[in-house]
Amino acid sequence: MAISTQTHPDILLPFAEMATRLTTITSNRPVVFLVNPGNWGDSLIRTGAEAFFRTFKINYRTVRLRDLESGKINATKITGDPVLIVNGSGGYIPNYDLMGRVNTAISGFSDVIFLPSTFVSRFPDGPSDQNREFYSRDLAESLRAQPGSLFCHDMAFFLGASSWRGGKGTGYLFRQDSEKPDASILPVGNVDISAMGRTNKSASGFFRYLARFETILTDRLHVAIGGALLGRQVHLYANSYFKNRAIFQASLEPYFPLVTFHDHPFDGKGAI
Repeated sequence: MAISTQTHPDILLPFAEMATRLTTITSNRPVVFLVNPGNWGDSLIRTGAEAFFRTFKINYRTVRLRDLESGKINATKITGDPVLIVNGSGGYIPNYDLMGRVNTAISGFSDVIFLPSTFVSRFPDGPSDQNREFYSRDLAESLRAQPGSLFCHDMAFFLGASSWRGGKGTGYLFRQDSEKPDASILPVGNVDISAMGRTNKSASGFFRYLARFETILTDRLHVAIGGALLGRQVHLYANSYFKNRAIFQASLEPYFPLVTFHDHPFDGKGAI
């Protein structure tokens, strides 16, 4: 999918500002792009980041977290003082061990940039001689949790609006993992689409699945973002912490009028 500047050009402004900063830091240096492990919905983050790099002519090589952890790839094996760019994530929460793993794996790089992520607590300090820059994908809790971070939209928004047409009926696409709110009631026929793949799976298939529906009900953030980019009616419900509400307020509400947020878990009664 190609980005579009026609529907919501203002949403691209934070990306342009971030690109100016990144190109200054990475000038004449190799760039290593760390793709965090994640589900199929996270493939939208990866695909958006890759489109961002192409647009702003940032050449990079992709690495996996396990390759850094094993020592297969590290800063000393790449000449030219590489810059590490860590892709955006919602995994820096107590449900997962991602924050600790990433913090250890990136210790050898002199400059590390975190693309827009959600933070519920401050990222642990790195080596004293390491420069770290953080981008938060909401304008409230994450900025407070990670002092000094800057705002930019989730990387999936860089994909822009899609021209895919069609769609009938309602898709119930709620999460069934550890982030599922305790009070959430899974509807009959629910499909947790994000659990059907990993970060490296093509985002096109994800969009193709969402495009079959006219209306989407979900508590999965990237299901909501994908539906918004497709121009679908989306009802986004609260997840187990502030992520959905905060990103709705920062990036969905201002630009996508067909998305409605419900500040409570899905109660089985359909779209209200």
